Amino acid sequence: MDIPAVIRLGVSLQRGAVYRFIDPALHTAPHYYVVLNVDPKADTVLVLCIATSQVGKAQSRVALRRQNPGTIVVIQVEDTTVFPRKSAFDCNSVYSVSPEELAQKINASRISSMDMVLEEDLVNRIVAGVHLSDVVAGELKELL
Repeated sequence: MDIPAVIRLGVSLQRGAVYRFIDPALHTAPHYYVVLNVDPKADTVLVLCIATSQVGKAQSRVALRRQNPGTIVVIQVEDTTVFPRKSAFDCNSVYSVSPEELAQKINASRISSMDMVLEEDLVNRIVAGVHLSDVVAGELKELL
């Protein structure tokens, strides 16, 4: 018996939770999304940051837009057990969704993982990068 995503999400939802799924509005391949909220179970909006394995492209985009280089957080494979390859987070691009929307996205994706949590020091590095961003809304930063 499959447990509905909204129930599994309620159990797994925490700061640093990592969900892997396809969001057709953003990508055609599965990506890892990290929850950044301090208390996501109490919040009505979840703040997510997406990992990319295209580290060089992410760094180039930030440089071309003349954004703070501290808004790119690179995570090496040896720093975590979550990502299978070197990954980057563009902290200028965060996504806000309700818990229900996240559950729907996970349900709609045939590829999903809901049992991973990123190490706290790495989550803190991503959150620090978001706080350096001049394009992320202040009300989203307050949730971090």
